[in-house]
Amino acid sequence: MAVLTLVSQYETALSAMLPAAALLVCFIVMSRQYYSAVQSSIEANKKYQLIANNTDDLVLVIDPNGQITFASPSHARLFHVSLEDITGREVFDFIEEHGEDLRKAIAAKPSVTSLHELLFQFGDTSIPTETQVSPVFREDGELDGFIVVSRDISERLRQQKYLIQTEKLAVAGQLAAGIAHEIRNPLTSVMGFLQLLRQEFDAVSPEAFRVVWSELSRISEITGQLLLLAKPEPSLFVDFDLKLIIRDTITLLEGQAHKDNVFFVANLEETVYIHCNPNQLKQVFVNLFKNSIEAMEGNGGNIYVKMSLSGNEVRVEIQDEGPGIPQHLIQSLGQPFYTTKEKGTGLGLMVVHNIVKEHKGSIRFDSDGSKGTHVMLTFPIVETSSHSQAVHGERSSTL
Repeated sequence: MAVLTLVSQYETALSAMLPAAALLVCFIVMSRQYYSAVQSSIEANKKYQLIANNTDDLVLVIDPNGQITFASPSHARLFHVSLEDITGREVFDFIEEHGEDLRKAIAAKPSVTSLHELLFQFGDTSIPTETQVSPVFREDGELDGFIVVSRDISERLRQQKYLIQTEKLAVAGQLAAGIAHEIRNPLTSVMGFLQLLRQEFDAVSPEAFRVVWSELSRISEITGQLLLLAKPEPSLFVDFDLKLIIRDTITLLEGQAHKDNVFFVANLEETVYIHCNPNQLKQVFVNLFKNSIEAMEGNGGNIYVKMSLSGNEVRVEIQDEGPGIPQHLIQSLGQPFYTTKEKGTGLGLMVVHNIVKEHKGSIRFDSDGSKGTHVMLTFPIVETSSHSQAVHGERSSTL
């Protein structure tokens, strides 16, 4: 009887404990799921934070009104500004160009990502960007804000500019070939017959012959430059003393310079060998020196020429005392048919740029637009060698 009583009590207790046990098991399972979800959320946040902290892209989170709530550390690295100076302000405060386009896009509360080209400026630094603006929505479907991801496209724009310039040069070369071919042959005939008729010109007007011959010679010079653009001479490079090329060019132009009361002041003490085509480099300095002489025509002045070493390069600096070139025009120097001279063709400096580039050098113009123009050329140097000395001995037959 006692045994039956115990069994009955055990069954009663067990039936009472089953719901509690089931609840405990459910609690444990739900706790584990919650813990797993929290851990997953923490891991996801860490990954997102890691991406945001280490990407070079500029990441902003803004609210529906355009106020910045988060700025990635890349802003501090690229623009050297504090993130505290960015967050809390409107994104439009930092956009220099096309800011209204972004404002309209945000005001329209788009449901899809939009793409914009914007110029961002934080502090003193401006960077052109390609920017994606992606809307973020809450669970109830309401707009929560936007993620703005911007990528620096400065290099892409430079490449595009280079391609455009290359296309211009190609077109100029084709045009030059056609013009030179059509002009040179009849020009040679005209100049030949003009020489035969010189006595008749002298009898009527010697000055007329001088003017006509001068203009025809100018046309012939332009045609020669066009041919050089269309079909550059094959470059026969040797190791040569740059100082000798510059001195020979100065000697060649000194007579013309003195007529215009222009004088060369040259500091060429260094003996520096560069791998070059001496004839082509001579043409570079002829063009640059003639530009300086013509700039000071009527007023006179000095042309300062200085050569110095800088690491593995040699620098040649040319400074004249002419009226200078306005700053906004300097960037256009060397473009096809662009010139600041009344009777210029825009071909001389283009040839100069091409030759300097072929010699792995660089050229830079600088002027404040009021007094003088400064030109700096750089070329890689080579070590002095015995075969350089041999070339040095034969320079009279090369130049």
